[in-house]
Amino acid sequence: MTAAVAVDQRSHDRAEQLKQLRRQMAEVSGRVGPGRGGPAAAPDLLPASETLLPIPDALAKTLPAGLPRGTVAVVSGARSLPLSLVAAVTAAGGNAAIVGQPNLGLLAAAEMGADLSRLAVIADPGSDPVEIAAVLADGMDLVVLAVGGARCR
Repeated sequence: MTAAVAVDQRSHDRAEQLKQLRRQMAEVSGRVGPGRGGPAAAPDLLPASETLLPIPDALAKTLPAGLPRGTVAVVSGARSLPLSLVAAVTAAGGNAAIVGQPNLGLLAAAEMGADLSRLAVIADPGSDPVEIAAVLADGMDLVVLAVGGARCR
């Protein structure tokens, strides 16, 4: 019985912590208000400039329509691609987060034009990096997530 109560209390504490983090992120990003409440809110019709992320010039031919906000994309290989996206978004005044990549070259991002004051770096997201990224996605324009694991051969 004690173990069940302890587990229940931990899950309640975690839920309360997530709720508090979401509230703080909403305050920081200035996105509190009607139509910005989350998944249950009715979608707003926004101009393309607000629904598309800025992309680097090098990707303009590959993504001629741009990259819609909220898109999940898988990138493998060179880290220059996600860094260039971070640079484009932050240079345009957006906010970005990098989760689970402690060795990512922030100098390279800065040299690509990133505004590091608009970048949150969570080097060690703990045991559930996807949940951390989901919380960040509520208030960030771009979230770059690295999930560990062995490569399949």
